[in-house]
Amino acid sequence: MGTGIIAKNTNAIDLGKRKISMPVTRGLEAIHFLSGSVGRAVRNYAQGKPDSSVVGVPTETTGFMTFKGLTNFIQTPIAEARTQTIFRVMRTLDTLADLDHCPVFDGTYSTGSNLGSMLYGNASGNINQTSARFSDATQTTISTSGITLLPADIDKASFSLIVTTVSETLTTTYNETKGTSKVGTVNNFGRRPSTLPFRIGSAYEGNSLYKGTCDMSFWQYHSVELTPTERATTVAKIRELMFNLHGITV
Repeated sequence: MGTGIIAKNTNAIDLGKRKISMPVTRGLEAIHFLSGSVGRAVRNYAQGKPDSSVVGVPTETTGFMTFKGLTNFIQTPIAEARTQTIFRVMRTLDTLADLDHCPVFDGTYSTGSNLGSMLYGNASGNINQTSARFSDATQTTISTSGITLLPADIDKASFSLIVTTVSETLTTTYNETKGTSKVGTVNNFGRRPSTLPFRIGSAYEGNSLYKGTCDMSFWQYHSVELTPTERATTVAKIRELMFNLHGITV
């Protein structure tokens, strides 16, 4: 049994064992509170799981951290799983005018066979989620298998709780703040995870160099597709934590 911590302020998560017991632990690989300091941000609050490291100098603020693609980000040791669930509290104040101003919130995306997963802003002003899959029965061609969140689906400049679930055949992204979702196209040819571990606030160098900035307050990763009940229970806990810690309502 893990140690439960009820966080009422920003100091609570820096005390004791510095671990958090979440209501759903199936496949739980990482919990990151991205606020206050780099020392806190790289700490993995999931029981028994390894910490991350920092690259560059992310901007530290009380309630969130500002990352810049390929320059200032958190490098995790978390491998991308074939099925997965990702929770993040995030926003971007960047323009999304071009690749220099398109952020990546989290990702394993690179080039070649490492298309992996990525939540990012594109130069059309939208937020996209990719989760690479094979697009033929011989598994020789890889598709990014993307979902697009239009401006009507997400207020990019306000903090939102965005959740992505990835099954063997389908990717779905939920804006829990708005109570909406976008469902990808069913694909029966199989998933193609990246061989690279997740980055928070960046992807990897590739054909498209995403160098924009984003603000993130929280990131949690499960190496399984959570059920709707498990997802809802986790969302409720994250909302409680964000409000108690930073007064952020998502």
